Amino acid sequence: MPELETELCQLEAIPDGGSKEFYPNGEALFAVRQGSEVFVYRNSCPHTGMPLNWQPDRFFDVEKKFIQCAVHAAIFQPDTGLCVAGPCSGESLTAIPCEVKSGSVFVHLPTSP
Repeated sequence: MPELETELCQLEAIPDGGSKEFYPNGEALFAVRQGSEVFVYRNSCPHTGMPLNWQPDRFFDVEKKFIQCAVHAAIFQPDTGLCVAGPCSGESLTAIPCEVKSGSVFVHLPTSP
């Protein structure tokens, strides 16, 4: 399936160690940043399909170590999206291919036929 490269934002718009939500082409996504690396996921819990965030742009637990689902507190690794605790343990968030180029974060979204 063909992909559309879409710019989400400048890298510095995502706080280091933090997260930010986006809606490119109406898709609910969120990005987490760890230094110069960015990981982008669909904002949908694999257990319930509900959005993960507690409040706008808030996806991490209180220690800011793991992504945590606001609905049932499942815990996900920020760099892989793997659920390590909770009712969907062993499942993963849906990763969206992304890259940082010239200080901007880009995602690769499938296009409709």
